[in-house]
Amino acid sequence: MVLLLVMAALLTATWYIAAGLRRVYQEHRAADTVTMHRPGNSYSCAETQIDPAVFTHDFGNRTQPLALVAGALIDEQDKKVRILRVEAGQAVCIRVVVPPARPGNEAIGLDDKASAVVERHQPLAGHPGLWDSMMVDAVGASTGISVPVTMAAAPHMRMAERRAVHVYEGEVRLYDADVFAISGVVEFRDAQWNYEPPTPVPTRYAPEPIHVAAPTVIRVAVPLESRFHPRNYRALPACTRADEPGRWVAADAAAADGRDVIGLPTYRGRVWLPFECRLRELSNSEFLRCLDSERPHAPQRGSKTEAYTIHWFGDTGTRRALKKITSLGEWCSSNGAQYRQHCRCDDSGEIFPRFTGQNA
Repeated sequence: MVLLLVMAALLTATWYIAAGLRRVYQEHRAADTVTMHRPGNSYSCAETQIDPAVFTHDFGNRTQPLALVAGALIDEQDKKVRILRVEAGQAVCIRVVVPPARPGNEAIGLDDKASAVVERHQPLAGHPGLWDSMMVDAVGASTGISVPVTMAAAPHMRMAERRAVHVYEGEVRLYDADVFAISGVVEFRDAQWNYEPPTPVPTRYAPEPIHVAAPTVIRVAVPLESRFHPRNYRALPACTRADEPGRWVAADAAAADGRDVIGLPTYRGRVWLPFECRLRELSNSEFLRCLDSERPHAPQRGSKTEAYTIHWFGDTGTRRALKKITSLGEWCSSNGAQYRQHCRCDDSGEIFPRFTGQNA
């Protein structure tokens, strides 16, 4: 009996200690965060103007790209994690600041000779501020949902200079209940992404992680009655185009929520789901009817029997899609075909009578 009482006392003490540690930890976490909630467009790029001092900021030896969320400052002294509470579809401004490379281009690992070669790379004509290429996403902590953020050069005259501080901005709109963090990399600096002849192809690919300057996460609320809630997915209208804004979602999670999984998942097991409409799968015969010159909404071409040309541009993936369409789905339709090399990746050596010059 005494032993049982001692054990009970120890268990009780352990529970109180664990509860106390949990409470202290939660209080510590609460003390390290600050929650912000502003309705409407308060977090948009128009409402969170960039500080012009960024373009003349002295970064010293720092060359790492920085992300600023919803108007955060580069040297913000308050290191508390900001939690932005937003509604589904509310715009949040994301800016990426790319400090200039140091003399000798240490930030991209080039010596003086290579630096002279880099000088030959230039942004696209008409887009003088696009010196750097990057990938920026908002990633959900619990769902793994990834929302690409389209970035553009900030409107400032210093963006035309190669050796200046470069700032890019874009807005992200989130429609899934989760806590999202900004993640990304700068792939190429100094317009090396634009290696059209006669400029040389970059020989070194070393993406630089983007650091979030003032730690910020975005908490999205999606009530049950919202049309963006997964249970209301079937009520969304059908998409009328294939490039609607959306996000990458794990295919198994999308299927579990009752959402349509259109097409094969990527090698990471993800599918693309638009925010405000539903993709639907067309049969090959439906697709061909859309291409028929006699379709009701076709432009006027005179005689209904007049031939017309459709130009397809792409790579081997486009060629495989055409094989599927022109064979009315027969190509690579046998059991297990989706796992065969020529169906997934390399069909260059395959004989396909409907095509001429197929390997061009």
